[in-house]
Amino acid sequence: MKAGLQDSYLSLILPVMVSGFGIFMMKQNMETIPDELIEAARMDGSNEFQTFHKLILPLCKNGISAIAIFQFLWVWEDYLWPYLMIDSENKQLLAVGLTLFNGRYSTDYGGLFAATTISILPVIIVYVIFQKRFVAGVASGAVKG
Repeated sequence: MKAGLQDSYLSLILPVMVSGFGIFMMKQNMETIPDELIEAARMDGSNEFQTFHKLILPLCKNGISAIAIFQFLWVWEDYLWPYLMIDSENKQLLAVGLTLFNGRYSTDYGGLFAATTISILPVIIVYVIFQKRFVAGVASGAVKG
């Protein structure tokens, strides 16, 4: 029985959706929300959907942003899973493509270092843009109440 995941982008997207670390971090972040706020929203006549979207989701934005940054970094530098799942060279990811600079008897160090420098740029850009949310999200998940 084939699942149709071999040599498809879906095989790279599915593992990003579920993360044990993300679940743990969101649990820690959700524990910082006081129960009194949720009870007050219910007393004001808010249903579960409204409570989630207007109260809980805005309070968890920093935690969600931190998890998104962690997931981006882990997926960006992942080598083994894309190497196993993607067969065609035109779909292969950057981390696997960096190995093409290693020959059987020699390595093109100039090309390898240039490609590695270019591959680090998106990580630096994402971190610089979301640095404030990242630090706030990690700190909010670490506070014990």
